[in-house]
Amino acid sequence: MKNISKTIPFLLVAVFLFIGALIAGAAINPVAVEIQPKEAPPVFVLAFDNTPRQLGGKNLAVDKSGKYIYVMNMTNFTVCDSSGKQIGDADNATGKPTNAGYLYDVAINSQNHLILSDVSNNHVLEYKVNPNLPNQMIKLVRKIDGVTNGNVPLKAPTYIAIGPGNRLNVTCDKYIVAEIQHPFYRKIGLGKLSKPTGIAVDSHGDIYVADANASCIYKYSRSGTLLKTIGRPGSGYGSFNAPAAIKIGSGDNLYVCDTGNNRIQKLDKDGNFITAWGATITNGYKAFRRFDHPCGIALYSTIRYVNDAGGVQKFRQVQIPIPQ
Repeated sequence: MKNISKTIPFLLVAVFLFIGALIAGAAINPVAVEIQPKEAPPVFVLAFDNTPRQLGGKNLAVDKSGKYIYVMNMTNFTVCDSSGKQIGDADNATGKPTNAGYLYDVAINSQNHLILSDVSNNHVLEYKVNPNLPNQMIKLVRKIDGVTNGNVPLKAPTYIAIGPGNRLNVTCDKYIVAEIQHPFYRKIGLGKLSKPTGIAVDSHGDIYVADANASCIYKYSRSGTLLKTIGRPGSGYGSFNAPAAIKIGSGDNLYVCDTGNNRIQKLDKDGNFITAWGATITNGYKAFRRFDHPCGIALYSTIRYVNDAGGVQKFRQVQIPIPQ
């Protein structure tokens, strides 16, 4: 009995040490918890007819009525209606508006004016459109560049986002030109951004920009302070591979063209993953169409338009509960 009584304390110490090691090991090497989607992805509605002009290429935008979709394809843009029928190209045979060169993105402001980025000429153009002929631009409202309008340093402008008060935000070569309101602007992201692509502005005026090289999303305040880095390189939910266009939807939810992963991801305003569709299967729900390097997205009410190398696809968001 004496030997047993002497042994028990040592056994207790050994047990406590073993339990402590397990706890420490769990703290050092926590079990990875897979992120699960919180809602079902949108359902496929239709694919736009690519004839007579191939629509796949770059970004796209929906006008304020939701009737017309403007689809960019570098050297032109094509106007379609919501059924996918092509109405026509821009106001001349080459599909380019007057004074434009190598077009990249299109956005539409609260006045229903078209905003076009022109990479080759280092400027952004704003056009008034004929309300009865949506592909006919009737007036060049302004041209923003480094010479004619406020000395705004636009170098290879690509994606555009409209902020509060119709202020323009444009991604350029390794920086953002933000809050453009002649003659004022802010230059954001110098030294941080490597290859800025898509850009979006939320209801508070905060600016989100995708970086294709860093495979993440940076969130900046209107004044240019970096607030958050969202995501990292990878293929898991909430990670990205060369993201391109991004858009802000209702509730300041963020939609990201996760180009290298061939999908669209939806995140909340804090960057938390909500759902994805395209090349992913989500808890038994599968998008009806896969993507080929999605590069553009536009939102109108519950409709989501996505442009990839194959053309434009239309989806509708439906409220389907996700089984947990």
